[in-house]
Amino acid sequence: MGGSRTITTVLQVIDHGMTIREAVDAPRVHMQWLPDQLRIEKNGLSADTAAKLADIGYKLAVLANMGDVKAIMMDPVNKVFLIASDPRNEF
Repeated sequence: MGGSRTITTVLQVIDHGMTIREAVDAPRVHMQWLPDQLRIEKNGLSADTAAKLADIGYKLAVLANMGDVKAIMMDPVNKVFLIASDPRNEF
């Protein structure tokens, strides 16, 4: 795999105070230079956030799922590995 969405996908799964399962399952967004659009998964942004972004000039596009993450982390307290596979199965 690889490609333009790899970096944003990985960054959106890094610890944000969620469990590994919550982080992998969370909706994703992606922006790049070309095409000039903010790509959003279904339910990826609240309606008010999407409206505010559109108001300041972002071209929003609700498109298919992005990424196919396989994540593993070690629970620092229990010293066990936790894993999560992406339900999107893009590839």
